[in-house]
Amino acid sequence: MKLFIDLLGIFINHESESKININNNNVSLSKFGNIIRCGGISSGSYRNTINSINVTRSFCTAAKPLPIELEYNIINPTSAAKTGLDNSLDNIIILHGLFGAGSNWRSISPKIANESNCNVIQVDQRNHGSTKHVDEFNLLAMVEDLNLLIKSKNVKNLSLIGHSMGGKVAMLYALFYPESIHKLLIVDISPHDLTRDTMDDFRRYLLAMKSLDLTTIKSRTQVEKYFEPVEQNIVIRRFLLTNLTLDENQNYKWRVNIDSLLANLHELSRFPAPPGARYLGDTLFLGGGNSNFIREKDYPLIRKYFPNAQIEIIPNTVSF
Repeated sequence: MKLFIDLLGIFINHESESKININNNNVSLSKFGNIIRCGGISSGSYRNTINSINVTRSFCTAAKPLPIELEYNIINPTSAAKTGLDNSLDNIIILHGLFGAGSNWRSISPKIANESNCNVIQVDQRNHGSTKHVDEFNLLAMVEDLNLLIKSKNVKNLSLIGHSMGGKVAMLYALFYPESIHKLLIVDISPHDLTRDTMDDFRRYLLAMKSLDLTTIKSRTQVEKYFEPVEQNIVIRRFLLTNLTLDENQNYKWRVNIDSLLANLHELSRFPAPPGARYLGDTLFLGGGNSNFIREKDYPLIRKYFPNAQIEIIPNTVSF
């Protein structure tokens, strides 16, 4: 956790084109540039040199997805003069992964806010957390949801952090709307298609949720027992059960939209980038050493879309 905070603080807070080095779980910085700091933009700031390629925000032959309003929570640094969204400071939006919610980041967000001196905006993506359930579920729709939030709330001086599914949304947002963000941090995901084993795991979890008759459930312990044969890893099992909540009548319910996720799960494996698009801003990919979501064979594809990307693998770590 400390290493992640250190890396994030260096990436967000220090000069553009600075090289991050990991050595024996310690972080150091090699400096070769001067661009953006949270809390203000330097006079020599680089606001995403927009790609020399003219990116057409094309959604192929399909109609442009209809965006929905996202629920979110703002964590301000202790130094902030105001609470809530305040563009006198820079802003960081965090996008969670599948089965997640913005609240997954509640313990780390204050540390991120204080380390970077930025406002941290924890977002619930569609069909997750407190954001409403809808039938349509795909990465391009989530990109448009994010764009609606950024534009309607006039979020300025923005960096994006995306984990897993949220990382794909953040990457695509940077490719479709490169002028809207300063920096991009992607956690444990690449533009590559997800493996069949990963997709099978996701489907198995959703089917287990769907088949459980929640009207018979009296305690969370019952549900954890039910999930033991579905997923042996207790950390993953308990993460999945963060989606088990109580409704206004104190009856158990799932806060993820199981039917929509099941029907559209294949959409998460894709990476529907606009043709020829590249994001030339500062980009950091962080992978877990014990994870297979950022593999060495993925590096060329990462640099195809993000030619200035730095890729760092944190030893002996995994994420979900």
